[in-house]
Amino acid sequence: MKTCSLHPLRRALLTVFAVGAAVGMGGAQSQSPAWLPTSFFPAWQTVVPLRVIPFTYDGNLTSTQNGLNLAAAVQGLQPGDALLIGPGTYSVVSVPVKWDVTVQGTASAPIWIMGADPNRKPVLTRSDTRQNLMNVGESAPTRFVCFRHLEFTGGDDLIKLYDCRDVWIDQCHIHHGDGVGIATNSRDTERIYITRNEIHHPGNAGDTGEGMYLGANNGAKIMRDSVIALNYVHHTAGGTQGDGIELKQGSHHNWIVGNIVHDTRYPGILVYGTGGVGENVVERNVVYNSLDNGMQVQGEALVRNNLVVNAAFDAFHSRDHQGQSTNLTVVHNTFVNRGRGANLSNWNNRAAMTFANNVVYSRDQEAIRFRGGSSGNVVAGNVVLGAVTGSAGGYTTGTGLGDFVGVAWDAAGLDARPIAGGPINGRADVAHRVSFDLIGAARSLPLDAGAFDAVPSLRGVPATLSRSAGGVQTLAIDAGLRHSGASYVLLGSLAGTWPGIALGPLTAPLNLDPYLVYTLQNPNAAPLSGSRGMLDTSGRAVARFTLPPGLPGSLAGLRFAHAFGIVSPTVDYVSNPVELAIIP
Repeated sequence: MKTCSLHPLRRALLTVFAVGAAVGMGGAQSQSPAWLPTSFFPAWQTVVPLRVIPFTYDGNLTSTQNGLNLAAAVQGLQPGDALLIGPGTYSVVSVPVKWDVTVQGTASAPIWIMGADPNRKPVLTRSDTRQNLMNVGESAPTRFVCFRHLEFTGGDDLIKLYDCRDVWIDQCHIHHGDGVGIATNSRDTERIYITRNEIHHPGNAGDTGEGMYLGANNGAKIMRDSVIALNYVHHTAGGTQGDGIELKQGSHHNWIVGNIVHDTRYPGILVYGTGGVGENVVERNVVYNSLDNGMQVQGEALVRNNLVVNAAFDAFHSRDHQGQSTNLTVVHNTFVNRGRGANLSNWNNRAAMTFANNVVYSRDQEAIRFRGGSSGNVVAGNVVLGAVTGSAGGYTTGTGLGDFVGVAWDAAGLDARPIAGGPINGRADVAHRVSFDLIGAARSLPLDAGAFDAVPSLRGVPATLSRSAGGVQTLAIDAGLRHSGASYVLLGSLAGTWPGIALGPLTAPLNLDPYLVYTLQNPNAAPLSGSRGMLDTSGRAVARFTLPPGLPGSLAGLRFAHAFGIVSPTVDYVSNPVELAIIP
């Protein structure tokens, strides 16, 4: 069966996330909890199998007979085995009572159950709904097992994990069941890795129909120390609930990162609290077209660098739900919705609640509602479109969807990068900075609110000049139509870009040193030309840094940084920095 095709932008996002995974980008961010992994994948991901066992579909047998043979082959696997399953449709309807995988590998010798050809996944199916398609660890523990490049369709729940630790479900296609896509709600589970899968249409009318149902209500069963990363979860509205990814109360130390979730009946991502046992991290996810709230998080979590667009109710929602909202940090997210942007109920006088550096745009309702107030909360550096109720400050205002490169209220456009020179640029509070944005790009000063660093308004070419040969770096200024005809000044520093210089609500990405003073007092003087002037009708200008040839060798290794500001009459915009390295 063919995997659903992705919109090019969504495929590009998944590709970028995958690159981030390869370099451990997510775990390397500043202010990250110490427990957060440095990779999306288990530590045993690179262990080489001790024995490779091919399993070929037998065309002389029925799909049911092939299914029986496959189930027997799986159950016979030993530590270090890799079972490579050939293309074909394997029905497990006649597996005695139910199909229950209970094999056990080790950290040094995991078990691999994989499709032999990633482009022709073997189809594992069940034609009735009396049982789940595949149970794992129900009758005996399952440890250190990877399921990869498999297609699951049919049955009740498609995959249900019971007594499982160190189980990895990777690059599988999971769809069209009669319950839940992946469930871990019957036993406590630990170190579960669910990565790079496509999950859709998991249930029908009368079923709850979640893409993932992780843990159980009121902490009856918990999932801990697990990673839910890089999955594509969509079209879960066929069930009565149909959350995309739901993490239940009491589950803790889980990392929900880099997933794309859309067209869900209940929230695209729903996360309860941990019951006071640590926290969860929800970051770099894209959620859109929910028939409920887009993203809902009760508390005891770090929520950062997420994009949520077009929810029937609130783009972001937080309230007491099987526990109190407490210890919740929501920072550097972008929420865009025709309805309410962010609904923060039960936050008043709750401990350790932060809502900072978010972009929250609502077309028709409040941008942010603190129902009951925001006493004791940290509210800072947000940019909003729409009213803010329950908070006296902590935000500036935007102008509309034109503040983004390409966002639509109905999620037809998802490019939420702020435009150069727009009202989102530089408005974040550096005290709540996250080092990387949603796609893993390093953030620089001046710090932009939202999930994405803005399109640069200053570019420099080349990035290096030779002290012996000399040369010219061209500095192209593009502050956008908003600053058409405005006065600008370009300054420099040899002392770096961090922590910069505070200019009211903005931070210039240049440190004070003699070169900065010189460029301020000597506009349009060597080595700079065009460093002060008026932008044209498009908000553009060109400056140049000229390095004469034959300079002393001691200058090699110097790094200049330049940035410009708009002055009207006070500074109301500051650009990104551009650096220039002097080489021999």
